Amino acid sequence: MRIQTFTGNTMQDAMDRVREDLGEDAIILSSRQYGTTVQVRAAVETVLSGIGEAAPLLDIDIEQKLQSELRRRVESLGAAGDETTSAAASEPLSAMRLAEVLKFHGITASLALALRRVALAMDTENGTLALASALDSRIRFASLPARPKGPVLLVGPPGVGKTSTIAKLMARSALGGLPVQVFTTDTVRSGAEDQLKASAEITNTPVSTAATPDELCALLKASKEASPDVVTFIDTPGVNPFSADDLGVLGEIIEASEGEPVLVAPAGIDGAELADSSLAFKKLGADLLIATRLDASRRLGGLLVAADVAALKLSHVSHSPYVADGLKAANPMSFAKWLLEAPKSTEAGDTRPPDTSVDGMNKGTA
Repeated sequence: MRIQTFTGNTMQDAMDRVREDLGEDAIILSSRQYGTTVQVRAAVETVLSGIGEAAPLLDIDIEQKLQSELRRRVESLGAAGDETTSAAASEPLSAMRLAEVLKFHGITASLALALRRVALAMDTENGTLALASALDSRIRFASLPARPKGPVLLVGPPGVGKTSTIAKLMARSALGGLPVQVFTTDTVRSGAEDQLKASAEITNTPVSTAATPDELCALLKASKEASPDVVTFIDTPGVNPFSADDLGVLGEIIEASEGEPVLVAPAGIDGAELADSSLAFKKLGADLLIATRLDASRRLGGLLVAADVAALKLSHVSHSPYVADGLKAANPMSFAKWLLEAPKSTEAGDTRPPDTSVDGMNKGTA
């Protein structure tokens, strides 16, 4: 994949340069305005010119390989549908439409105001691009590398999808040709190790259990001596973010591993509640947030509020509980599309409660 950055005096100027250099198939990754200059990052797939020529190992390459390879190996899993941007999402974004979308997703007043100011000031007829620019100005995005520098621990409350997420990360790295190992410190939840081992069989990834922080430290030391380049993921027990005892135990696990804690949080959660929870994990060193359950949620505002309040970077998202469907790298454009599409998707299914669709002043009375 070829990624380039373009600048212009207006959004249209930058977009014209994108299309001129990369063609109509270019994907817009992000946009940002610096004073009177607009900067756009775009990407396009590239084809290798020589037989046997090796392409750089990018995260997106690994994710594509993950989806194709695991679908081939796991016959019981259905193929994930292609995501396409609807014509509605590419239309100009009016102030009223934007306000309704932000309200639908439960985005707080202060964050909504900041997003509206940037989105409505963008000189573009593409509503998705305008909202993406606003998100890019306020929310941070960063992918978890396929080759982390040290151990990666997935942390979060019980039942948020840590184990299935670690299986997807494990598969992503393994299918990218990287040596991978997994440890689980979750000795409380029944079947946690068995669930990981079932997923690990696909990629022949070893899974070990560490019952204590000291045992984890010893296992990690031994594995580092045996294989310094191995990618290590650690599944941790779900903890109550408002319990000092729970956080203390998790803190000991993180300290023993000398790794990076990554928060896993589900979509569809109230923003204030998720922000409070995220702040607790931020204090333990979490900097990245992986979002789960996007396939089973319509309101994504909680994720944005939590990322904003706790100063977390949105990293990857999961649209499916199945390992074969992998993780998708989060970026401003994808989130803008999901924000704009969710209300319309709910309307089509006739599942949206009537009192959450519009501002209070527009709820007509007889």
